[in-house]
Amino acid sequence: MHKPILRIQNVYGDFLRSFKVFLDRVTRGSLNKIEWNYGAKTLEYHYMMNGHESFEFPVAIIDIQDIQPVDGVSAIARSPKLNTMISNHQVTIADNSTLNQRILMDKRWVNLMFTVTINTEDIVSLLNLHDLFLGNLPQNFMFYDYKFYNYIEVTDFTRHWDFINHDIENVFLKYDPTYRYNPDVKYKEINASDDDPFQPSEERDREMAGDDYPVDEGLRYFAMIKQEPILKMTSVTKQIDKETSMYSMTINFEAQIEVPNVLLWQQEFQIKSMEIVIDTVSEGNQPEKYPILIDLPDNLLTNKTVSKGIMLTPLNFIFPDVASTEGVKPYLEVPANINLDISSVALWAVENVTDVESSRFFVPLDNTTIEYIKDAVGTIVSTRFTFKEMSWFQDFEFNQFNYLKVILFAKEII
Repeated sequence: MHKPILRIQNVYGDFLRSFKVFLDRVTRGSLNKIEWNYGAKTLEYHYMMNGHESFEFPVAIIDIQDIQPVDGVSAIARSPKLNTMISNHQVTIADNSTLNQRILMDKRWVNLMFTVTINTEDIVSLLNLHDLFLGNLPQNFMFYDYKFYNYIEVTDFTRHWDFINHDIENVFLKYDPTYRYNPDVKYKEINASDDDPFQPSEERDREMAGDDYPVDEGLRYFAMIKQEPILKMTSVTKQIDKETSMYSMTINFEAQIEVPNVLLWQQEFQIKSMEIVIDTVSEGNQPEKYPILIDLPDNLLTNKTVSKGIMLTPLNFIFPDVASTEGVKPYLEVPANINLDISSVALWAVENVTDVESSRFFVPLDNTTIEYIKDAVGTIVSTRFTFKEMSWFQDFEFNQFNYLKVILFAKEII
């Protein structure tokens, strides 16, 4: 079973790419090349071997020094009761209002310390760039300057969402940049050539190979997240060596950025009504065992003890079509195995819980026609009641104020 994986390194890479744009803006587009020590040497070598090995000054090199949690406090320790599920650092990154489901991201702040070294061809260019940094950026002060957006994968949380019929926000379909290749394309390319019959190829079994989401062909669902880093320029130092004609400048930066800590799936349920219960007959210190409806008349509770209540819906009342099922009577089907040897059953209906004068129905079901419904292995899954008063509830209007309930009274065992 594949688990969701947070590729946190992509967050740092997105920040460095955004900082490259920021750096280019501060220097008025005068830098001919900007590179950093965050990346693969293999990719850099491939880049150089394709005609990009030469460049002109000035050039900038971004070197990551360290990454530390802000204030030295981890994401777990800052949460109440050391529980990341309770946090003020959570934001909604995707929402399905049709299903009342959403994806939350718990985030943490980290302090990224890095240096920017700019090499120039002459001292005039060096002094010009030095003035641009000192004239445009405050020193030793935290400041906001720009916003950027990055993506985080939410495929495991959104695969069951209907993107045609559901109302969904902030979910995008993109190709996963880490996807290796399309196996079908490689398969067709190899088998299209008849020049080398000693290299047969078979279509790859992606499930056997352990590929994530083998049917999606590299397509993933992503949520877009807005980032606003806090920057601080701590120092600007010039290095001038006239003998070797080396002119460079080192700027030390700190950046506080937010990185994902954990993704949380949240399901909300809409409460349409609340049932208030009061216990008046229980003994001892366990009143929750025998709740009684507050609007149940007292004369119905004489020498009776409520042991259970089962709420009913329109699906529990079956009224067959007379034309197609001649002789089949309406019945009430309760999804429970009700043991009539220990329980006395009654049907309780309330037309309007907010109106004291509204109708209430109390229908005993002990002497009705009772049938037990079993599944394929013989287990009782529901109890079916057939009684003449069923016609009373054919037009019953179910809403948050009107309800029907089966009440089980505990019998005295002699």
